[in-house]
Amino acid sequence: MLCLSDGVVSFEEQENSPMFDKPRAMKIQREVIEALQDYATKNQLKIDFGGGQLGDNFTLKLRIGEGDPQIAEAQARKNFAEEAFLVGLKPEDYGRKFRSFRGETYTVCAIDLRKRKYPILALRVGDGKRFKFPESMVVQNWVA
Repeated sequence: MLCLSDGVVSFEEQENSPMFDKPRAMKIQREVIEALQDYATKNQLKIDFGGGQLGDNFTLKLRIGEGDPQIAEAQARKNFAEEAFLVGLKPEDYGRKFRSFRGETYTVCAIDLRKRKYPILALRVGDGKRFKFPESMVVQNWVA
């Protein structure tokens, strides 16, 4: 049985049942997400299933983000503005387009300072897939 108390999710095992098989893992996944929906709604968050791993244990991954896209966009813009100078960009470069050496167009969307060689994250214009780039490639290839 799944219990949610003070933001903590616990799972109580029933006697005489195998620990984890795929149908049981899927049931636990549904129950966990359902149990967290009230919390997410109350705090204006969005909760999605982020994958899992089944073996001796069942690992459930969840993605928790801002429920309102405008809030998420504002936070991304703020984070970018705070970190832009660390990688040779300006705050106004958020959302700016550049072309790769292969001729594909990308839109700058974030900075990840943990990636020293490729700290700039950008979305490919055609399909929205995220890629990482070095500062030199981005700055040298801005689209006018």
